[in-house]
Amino acid sequence: MSEKYVMKKNKGNLFTEKNVTIPRKGKINVNGEEKYCAILKYAGDGNYKDKYELVFSAGLLHYNAPDQKIKEGTPDIGGKVTIDGTIYKFGGWANTSDKGIDYTSVKLTPYDAEGNLIYEDQPIEKVTTNDEDIPF
Repeated sequence: MSEKYVMKKNKGNLFTEKNVTIPRKGKINVNGEEKYCAILKYAGDGNYKDKYELVFSAGLLHYNAPDQKIKEGTPDIGGKVTIDGTIYKFGGWANTSDKGIDYTSVKLTPYDAEGNLIYEDQPIEKVTTNDEDIPF
């Protein structure tokens, strides 16, 4: 991992996880509110045992096929998500690092109380990074 990597506000990178399955998914009533969730199973490799993680859905994402994108810079995947009570526009762009590692760079743009996006910098553009910006 690069020592120069700094996690930037409302941005990040997602990568492919190997040996993961979803043995169970469904809804749980949490304090009167239905939450969609799943159990992830990480298969051990002999050096460690299987481990499990409960994850909750933040929102439904939609894939934007390349031939259906409205303009250059449109995310490859996106949608409204709710994290800790705040609603965001999620945008994800498929990338390949200089070392050939496939990953998705992501950006969260919050909405204000009236439902307007709050841009802290420039309007959303395709997020690109170099290998020094990837923590793997």
